Amino acid sequence: ILSTYAISLNKTGQPQKALFIEAKADSIASATNDALAKLASTIGYAEIYKMAKQFDKAESYYAKCIELSKKTGIKHFELISKVGLLSIYEEKGEFQQIADNADSLLLLAQELNNSDVLHTSKRIIGRAYAQKGDYKKGFDYLNESYDLYSSTAGVENQKNINELRVKYESEKKSKKILQQRYQLAKQQSELSKRQTIIVTLALL
Repeated sequence: ILSTYAISLNKTGQPQKALFIEAKADSIASATNDALAKLASTIGYAEIYKMAKQFDKAESYYAKCIELSKKTGIKHFELISKVGLLSIYEEKGEFQQIADNADSLLLLAQELNNSDVLHTSKRIIGRAYAQKGDYKKGFDYLNESYDLYSSTAGVENQKNINELRVKYESEKKSKKILQQRYQLAKQQSELSKRQTIIVTLALL
């Protein structure tokens, strides 16, 4: 929780406060020997330093997180760290580094079935190959990234459409029920009026 708070502080332009909170999170993780909390605080440091453009420190923390992830078997943090490194290499113009690390990252993303990471990574890798002059490979990766985005967006759009359809059908049914109740109430009112008239006439 503290690491998440620290990252949110960093995103709102409060890096010093973010580092202070992250230090607390890291201290608690070490004191309690909580591997998951330690992973969270380590990648938290990496994200804070990356946003501050302190790439050397960020890379160091990402590397520590990858090492700790492999020891604990919690692969999610290894994956996120590798994506973080890839984005740093792109910002630094280290396109060969991206190419060298592409396969291991994509294999891990496929293993964890993380389509978001696959989409993002293939986009970065495609741009890197284009910068290296390998336009065919660059195009292939970018095309795969686009296909992943389209399929993910398509699934999400279909989900939204289905939800709207259910709401629409539900609203139609509700309106129909209300109309039926209104008609019934109207009929009952008219019947009551007729009965009153009949009774009145009988009494005359």
